[in-house]
Amino acid sequence: MRSVTVKFNAETAIELSFATVIDGKESQLFGAYFPKVIPIVAEFRGTPMGSFTIGQSASKLGAPKMGAFFQWPEPDSFQKLHEDPRFLAIKSIRDDALSFFCNANFFCVDEDTEVIFEEGQEYALVAEWDELENEALSDISSLVRLIPAPGAANEGYRPAQIHIARWNEKCERALEKAELSQNRTRDVFKFAMNMPA
Repeated sequence: MRSVTVKFNAETAIELSFATVIDGKESQLFGAYFPKVIPIVAEFRGTPMGSFTIGQSASKLGAPKMGAFFQWPEPDSFQKLHEDPRFLAIKSIRDDALSFFCNANFFCVDEDTEVIFEEGQEYALVAEWDELENEALSDISSLVRLIPAPGAANEGYRPAQIHIARWNEKCERALEKAELSQNRTRDVFKFAMNMPA
């Protein structure tokens, strides 16, 4: 069984983004946009960590279909990328391929943490809006915990903490409860990590 190891490094800004690709525009995003943008991202010391497919979710964001992690030295590096004329020249390729996009959500970890994501395994990404809201996590073994990074660029999506765990019955109950909640204090995403080509 294949797997991918993702290293969440302390002393960096970890960007979490969410998106939904318009049906039929996958090749535009993955074939036309990413090959052009990744070399520019690298110049600003940004590193793609991995992407994932979202199966089910209950979220303030609605129902995005995919997500990704990028690592930056600090949020300012991300901002400089978005001011670069080369990036601005290709940004429309990305934007035209997406029906939903939420990026510049920066988090950090207390210490370097390696997580091995296995092919075929489902995982939970649980965003807690209230720091004290841990009821659904008491039986979940968190693989990594993310907290908001200082100087975050996007105040629109800034939960108090994010936990990533292997999907289990407790996660299923947390998802069901979040779906029924009128005043959502927790976002729950059921996802599978994309394996390298």
